[in-house]
Amino acid sequence: MKAQLIRLGIAEGDVVKCIERLPGGTVIIQKNRQEIAIGLELAKKIKISLK
Repeated sequence: MKAQLIRLGIAEGDVVKCIERLPGGTVIIQKNRQEIAIGLELAKKIKISLK
């Protein structure tokens, strides 16, 4: 999982925003101004903290 996120340009401690959840499980997240689509199973593994 960590390798997948690194390939997408996401590292531990990065701030990302959930933009949308599409039918079928795809989740659209945003890091800075870049939007990235990830699968539901990968999204479930991401731990979040609310600020």
